[in-house]
Amino acid sequence: MKIAILAMGSRGDVQPLVGLAIGLQQAGHHIRFASHPNFEKMVLDAGLEFFLIPINPVEVLEGEQGRATMEQGGNPLKSIRAFAKMMYPHMMQMSQSCWDACQGIEAIISPTFGIYVVPHINERLNLPTVAAYFQPQHSTGAFPSNVFSPWRKRPSFINRLSWPICDALYWLPLKGWVNDYRRERLGLKRLPRTQLLSGRTKDRTTLSLYGFSPLVVPKSAEWDDNIHITGYWFLDANKDWVPPEELTQFLAAGPPPIYVGFGSMSTRSSDKTTDTILRALSRTRQRGLLAKGWGGVSKTSLPDDMFIIESAPHDWLFPQVAAVVHHCGAGTTAAGLRAGVPTIPVPHFADQPFWAKQLFDLGVAPKAILHEELNVDNLSQAIDAAVNQADIKGNSAALGQKIRSEDGIGNAVSLIDDYLKRQ
Repeated sequence: MKIAILAMGSRGDVQPLVGLAIGLQQAGHHIRFASHPNFEKMVLDAGLEFFLIPINPVEVLEGEQGRATMEQGGNPLKSIRAFAKMMYPHMMQMSQSCWDACQGIEAIISPTFGIYVVPHINERLNLPTVAAYFQPQHSTGAFPSNVFSPWRKRPSFINRLSWPICDALYWLPLKGWVNDYRRERLGLKRLPRTQLLSGRTKDRTTLSLYGFSPLVVPKSAEWDDNIHITGYWFLDANKDWVPPEELTQFLAAGPPPIYVGFGSMSTRSSDKTTDTILRALSRTRQRGLLAKGWGGVSKTSLPDDMFIIESAPHDWLFPQVAAVVHHCGAGTTAAGLRAGVPTIPVPHFADQPFWAKQLFDLGVAPKAILHEELNVDNLSQAIDAAVNQADIKGNSAALGQKIRSEDGIGNAVSLIDDYLKRQ
């Protein structure tokens, strides 16, 4: 069957979908992988058909408005409004590319962004659809949506109420674009104002797959039978990848370092963040491995026990470090758990505080430090806990071993095959 995967977002959203796509292609499907230009090489190296969605999320997030959005982490309402405002100018082009990518195909695999696009496409095409999520999207009383802080305990009915509130907060700033897209590009009627969220395909006709481990987030008893938690969809490093000699020499020159990287979370205060990181590592007498990436680590004059890398595959790097300091994006969270090393969570916005809370509850991380509250004292305390507390180190190693034994891609491929055969 010819399947279009609409892979929009950061590397943490796209990379696991490449892993899933490889599994589906090995099972006999043809995959058209639609994504951003900065992921074209990754897709082609995997032997997949690449379809361009001509928006580069790196450029959007590194712009002034993107950096400002990343600084709204302590206020989820502000962060939602800022994120919607930032993405609004790009929505029509991305949506049109999704429509083009779905021409001549037989099924769609749609990630989180697809909830705003795919239902409207399917009013015209009526294709079998698989929702592929990397953070909870279905209502439950077990925990709230990311509108509410995960650290404060609330009654289950409040948690359930938070989900439609979150839907509305994302939908309302985008409703103008959705209706313009429906009318101008798809020839469909505008949606009524009473329909708070146009895109939720959370019903019994759509297969919903979560690409994370049930050991990290168990399936809610309130979720329907068409919702499955499969295990993580890991894409291992390209077999031809060779680490820079300077990096291997640094790793061999002393005890395992602390890895620090904030992925796509770039802010306007990167120099201050870098200074905080360096001082905390020095205070705790830890070697540091700082990922430049999109995260704004910018100092180039470093002591001998600090090293900056542009990037390195997490499945190769993380097993060689003592702990990972990161933003708790879904992808980096998965990689840290798989490696079996402690995490020091520094969430910025969106679902990141949720993952930070899960790591803390699992006993594989100290309590999170919100990015805007990061300072030398609290980061030093968190590093000390992560590398010296036996329970955190033991829990991390044990959970990593269990996660490495899961076959998330195999489980997902089997469920997708069964679903498509029934359509």
